[in-house]
Amino acid sequence: PRAARAHGSGRVAAIRRMQRLRQRGYLFDEALRDGMLDPAISDAALEGYAPRHQALLAQAGVNSSAFEATTTEKAVFYRLCAGLGLPTPELYAIVTRSAAGWGVGGRVLDGPRAFADLLVGLPRDLVVKPSGGGKGIGVRVFRREDDALVDAGDGTRISPEALWHQLRGDSEYDAHVVQ
Repeated sequence: PRAARAHGSGRVAAIRRMQRLRQRGYLFDEALRDGMLDPAISDAALEGYAPRHQALLAQAGVNSSAFEATTTEKAVFYRLCAGLGLPTPELYAIVTRSAAGWGVGGRVLDGPRAFADLLVGLPRDLVVKPSGGGKGIGVRVFRREDDALVDAGDGTRISPEALWHQLRGDSEYDAHVVQ
């Protein structure tokens, strides 16, 4: 019933879809959370996805556990890719919970005013996301308007200084990246 309610489909369709996904290794909660039970997604499109545990097993065969921070923390990974000349979204800032952050051009972000000053020179549209997050959880898109940032998701306005405090106060993630 949860899947049918979440996607507005019938119970039988949701059960059949879950049976096919279960054969591929998906657990119900994962399939529901990731939207795999949405009938608008064709079975052919689902073939391009793998359950998280299978993806992690495949990554383990390629990425040594010694490089876990390098491959799972965007703040580290993006800087490494830039140093190697590999294309990634442009990294403008890293805001950490307990230390000064980093800003493009080697700027030290040691407080909300430094963060606000940095944002003035950046493009109008910005993406802020947890460095160690995944699957789009915690991603926020902002547009700079005057002295405020407008959240594209819900239209709320926030000052750069207040965003700085929110990011530093996030108890779930140690760092966030601004792109």
